[in-house]
Amino acid sequence: MFYGDGWRQKVERLGSSNYPQLSRNRVYDSLVMVVSINSDGTLAGIRVDHSSGYADLDAAIIRVIEMAAPFAAFPPALKHQYDVIDISRTWVFLEDRPRMLTE
Repeated sequence: MFYGDGWRQKVERLGSSNYPQLSRNRVYDSLVMVVSINSDGTLAGIRVDHSSGYADLDAAIIRVIEMAAPFAAFPPALKHQYDVIDISRTWVFLEDRPRMLTE
């Protein structure tokens, strides 16, 4: 939980400053993404489980995650149990920035 919260804060902070303006005339679905992180904090992969409905918006969020990498290395207890973790998050789109729903 602690690791995922720090990850979310870093990605949201970077996303807020590197986020394309949304059109007020579009309806955006939530975007569900799974981000895989290696124990050293490097990005292992990104998978889109549910698109926002707009490929350019999905790609922008992927770029934000890639820019945020590398992430913090796992704490010793987490590293002892896992080589890679998957963080699944749902993104909702506001007019000024993306936000992740905490699950």
